[in-house]
Amino acid sequence: MFASARSFQNYLAIIVTALISSLFLFPAYAQQDDDVKPIGHIELSNPADLTKQQAEQIYLSVLPEIKAIFAMSDIGAATKYTSWKRYNNAPYISATHGARYVDNYANEIAKDYGKLKRGETYPKGSILAKDSFSVTSDQSIFPGALFLMEKMGKGFNKPSGDWKYTMVLPDGSVFGTTNGENSDIVEFCIGCHAAKATLDHIFYVPKGYSKDP
Repeated sequence: MFASARSFQNYLAIIVTALISSLFLFPAYAQQDDDVKPIGHIELSNPADLTKQQAEQIYLSVLPEIKAIFAMSDIGAATKYTSWKRYNNAPYISATHGARYVDNYANEIAKDYGKLKRGETYPKGSILAKDSFSVTSDQSIFPGALFLMEKMGKGFNKPSGDWKYTMVLPDGSVFGTTNGENSDIVEFCIGCHAAKATLDHIFYVPKGYSKDP
């Protein structure tokens, strides 16, 4: 767990600063996946190489703090996403999220998450949530941002496939949202997910990490 309340606040300050800086360090790629270098998030230089069991144990130990962070947000999904179905069996490193460990959740409306066929789309109101944390090679643990995708009505934003992307910083504040405040900041999300346009712009859990058979 985070060492103390003071060190936890220091971690928050470091991560918030890094996240803000990262959005101006990298241009967006037209196509991305979790097996290519990330663009849009500053890449962790020394991520720990954890086993699935180690990553899961760390995630469960810090989950109360993560939940408390996002409970401070005024975004409803950020306060309750951990009550939704979790689709991965352990945190995994996402290259497109700066080599951070992430987890995937989806609300009941998006219950077909990962099962969509080409050309199909998710219903309006579907919400996907991806929280994140960092573990460095010296075993320091840092909270990360929460990334939300919400399926909006037809015509909301054609390039995004009518998905609204929202990035919630690890102090509970919203840093950017599609067609809203700081919309330009989350445009790299649209460019990244465009690689999966035929699957309604959705990346699924990597092979070997899905809870579903």
